Amino acid sequence: MRGAGISEVVGKTIGNKRDRTLASSSIPAGPLSPARPRRTGRRRLDFPEFVLGASLLALLGVAVVASWQHRRKTPAPPAVAPAPASAPIPASLEDDEPHSLARARADYERWREQMIRWIRGDDGGVGQAKRLDPAAEARFLPPIEAARACLQRHLHRGVTIDALEPVGFDRAGDGVAIDYRATVRSPYSLYVVPAVPVPIPADGPPPYIRTLPYLLLSHFLPPGYLHDFGKKFLVLPANQPLSFRWRVERARVVDGRWKILLAAPALLQWDCSFYAAELMAIREGNPLPLHLAGDRCLEPDRRAYWETVNGFLFHYDSVWGVPGAWALGYAARAQAMLPPSPLAGWVARNPILRLEAVRPVSGACVALARYPAATDWAGPILAPARQLAPRDAEFRFVQAYRDLAEARNRAIDGFLRQRARFEADRNKIRLPR
Repeated sequence: MRGAGISEVVGKTIGNKRDRTLASSSIPAGPLSPARPRRTGRRRLDFPEFVLGASLLALLGVAVVASWQHRRKTPAPPAVAPAPASAPIPASLEDDEPHSLARARADYERWREQMIRWIRGDDGGVGQAKRLDPAAEARFLPPIEAARACLQRHLHRGVTIDALEPVGFDRAGDGVAIDYRATVRSPYSLYVVPAVPVPIPADGPPPYIRTLPYLLLSHFLPPGYLHDFGKKFLVLPANQPLSFRWRVERARVVDGRWKILLAAPALLQWDCSFYAAELMAIREGNPLPLHLAGDRCLEPDRRAYWETVNGFLFHYDSVWGVPGAWALGYAARAQAMLPPSPLAGWVARNPILRLEAVRPVSGACVALARYPAATDWAGPILAPARQLAPRDAEFRFVQAYRDLAEARNRAIDGFLRQRARFEADRNKIRLPR
């Protein structure tokens, strides 16, 4: 009984543990199966699985070796060069602007107004302007070589370009308008000289006053006009840099090339077209025509003025019998006008210029010298003219200068017609400048 009791107690204890285990699991309760021994450590790989893995590794090795041998036998393809950037658009260096005498006259007026502003100190802000970004310049603007070639055509001969920088641009239809800062220099000084009519005194002998409008006081100006050298303005000293603003008014791509189709006049522009425009401005009564030139061009014009004045006074005094012809004697005027060096030779060849006696009139003025008859070497030659009636003599005297003035006007007319044809031909045949 005692042994049975122990077995019963043990059985009850084991049964209670099994009931608690089955109650806590999802497996329905059933007869208790014998427990399988629990394996510890890694699971042993079966033979079929081992064969499959080894086969896959062998195939992978064969593929790697075959790929390596193929790369050794096959030459490497050439390296592909990177795609080049878009090539810049070439530019035309020819003269593609329209030309006409009317355009030259309009450009001269714009140049004259620009020069007057420059003389008054208005440089257009060229000193404060900054250069454009090079990337924007390369993308939107024509090559700088085209602008330099165009500007050189608009400059006075002898002026060279030191630098040309874009400082701004605007869209203009299918093209662009560009502002440049130009820096130039010249081997000789350049001046601006105004052309003015000869001053006519309020009082004086009628022949003298009537003749002044017909005097040719310049080599190329119309009669009665002269360059006022006392008011000339130095624009560019010799071999000194000068910066100014210049504008390309229209540039666009035509037939695959950049072309400058229209440009504004440059500050130092002067050519035969502007000379013709100056003559037209004088004839139209422009209040202040301007002329741009160097000393080498102005000096002959200055000599022409004094030669004409001296010849006119000599002719006038001789015809009217030197004494009393004019309030300020010609001999005193000649002494002041002629250069000192050739004065002695001039007087030796022309005894009429010798001062016999001079009396002062109102301070520094010099009255007409008294010429003895012996020194009037032109008397026999001019005797027929002096024997004329005053009215006939005056007519002949004035008519002689009127004929010279008409010849000068005809020459100017011919030059303007020739220049108009030349400007029209420039649109057909691009002539080198």
